[in-house]
Amino acid sequence: MDSQCAGRACDPRINLCVDEPTTGLPAGSPCEVGDEGIDPCAGWCVPFGPELGVCAGLCALGGDIANEDCGGLRSGMCVYALDKDPGIGDTGACAKACTTHGDCLMPHASCTFVGQESNGFCIFGPTKCPRGQGDCGRAGEVCAETPDGPLCLDERYPLDDAGAGGTEGAGGAGGTGGTGGTGEAGGTGGASGAAGAGGG
Repeated sequence: MDSQCAGRACDPRINLCVDEPTTGLPAGSPCEVGDEGIDPCAGWCVPFGPELGVCAGLCALGGDIANEDCGGLRSGMCVYALDKDPGIGDTGACAKACTTHGDCLMPHASCTFVGQESNGFCIFGPTKCPRGQGDCGRAGEVCAETPDGPLCLDERYPLDDAGAGGTEGAGGAGGTGGTGGTGEAGGTGGASGAAGAGGG
């Protein structure tokens, strides 16, 4: 992480301290490597499905969960294996840290609690719930309506930052002999929900 680089920067692609780090799309962004083989990410464009590439940093699987491979636990966690038969020390991909489901690449991923109190992590594969709460089988999940349809989401996290309550309106001034106006109610908090399980 940058704090380890004594005034230099930690390059998100090679995990080394450099004067000028690689620039490009940030972690969690959808991506596609072009025909000329140019990776648009600051880190790496990692395939998470047949037609889904996501910018992510690389890391070593099976190490101390609090290691700084992914920039520290407030930035990411080494979750995803890149090999079909992974082992300890093999190269993996970081799951981005999140505090709302909107921080993740919805509807492909959602914010999931994995024991870190300050934040969750963007884990792929939230369950669809077209039939309501009965489709959500994991503890702490709720079936929430999202712009991409109903999904089982971790209830610890709001759908997005816009879910914060609105400010209460001021009451209108009373006219002569009249009654003062009523203040408007604050906005309603955003829906929250539960997410899919993490990869090995």
